[in-house]
Amino acid sequence: MDWSHTREVKAELCRVAWRRADEARAELAGLTGTLGAPDGAGLLELTSPVVARRVFALAKAVGLEPQLVSDPGRHRYTVAVARMPALPAGREPRALLRGAVLARGYVAAPGRPYHLEVVAPSPEWAAMLQRAMAQLGLAAQVAVRRQRSVVYVKDHEQVAALLAHLGAHRAQLKLEAQSVVRAMKGDVNRRVNGEAANVRRTVETGVAQEHALRAGLSWQSWPEDFRRLAKLRLAHPDWTLEQLGRAMTPPLSKPSVAYRLRRLLTGVPPRGRRGE
Repeated sequence: MDWSHTREVKAELCRVAWRRADEARAELAGLTGTLGAPDGAGLLELTSPVVARRVFALAKAVGLEPQLVSDPGRHRYTVAVARMPALPAGREPRALLRGAVLARGYVAAPGRPYHLEVVAPSPEWAAMLQRAMAQLGLAAQVAVRRQRSVVYVKDHEQVAALLAHLGAHRAQLKLEAQSVVRAMKGDVNRRVNGEAANVRRTVETGVAQEHALRAGLSWQSWPEDFRRLAKLRLAHPDWTLEQLGRAMTPPLSKPSVAYRLRRLLTGVPPRGRRGE
């Protein structure tokens, strides 16, 4: 997994402001609970200084008197709190999920298959996160990977909606931009493939007509416009009907070229006209 994009998303989430103490408490509960921290007093060990500062600020906002101990050399940051917050029952799902994503979340980078997941410490926590996503109208799935429960969403619209709910609007816009680029590439590829197929059919048809004209030379006594068209087709089997028509004097429309070629290929002379 490429974690650089996930770090960017988490840095953006750490800048989201909370408006009420309940939001701060719910986000801290999502952080500590998803990290598997016990009830009561505990130590939270983190590897991200940005997330560690976020935990410290949240704990301070709800009056938990936290202490932050950093060990940059080992990339370890420990936040000690006297007690853990009680988990709000069904309230503040956005804040709860934001904390869970900050603790053990992963977001696939734009350009990769759409994917956002959170590793839960227990099946109970996985069910809780799934219910929180359902409150926001998201259909999350739960899988067991290496004996751990993982809550995830994979659909583009679901991932984008969850990022918006969490407050990661910049990441959401990057995802939407990539979706537009992917759609445009798909459209261009379809158009290119269609053009290639048209060119292939044109060339195959032209070559077949060339062979048929060489095999039957009765058209050499036909009127001048038929003979000129036959010679053009023999010289340019890769040309389209429009190109053949433009090269005629006077120019012919596509239906007129198609009519004359049908006559030439079937060997049926035009009615009421004599060869020159």
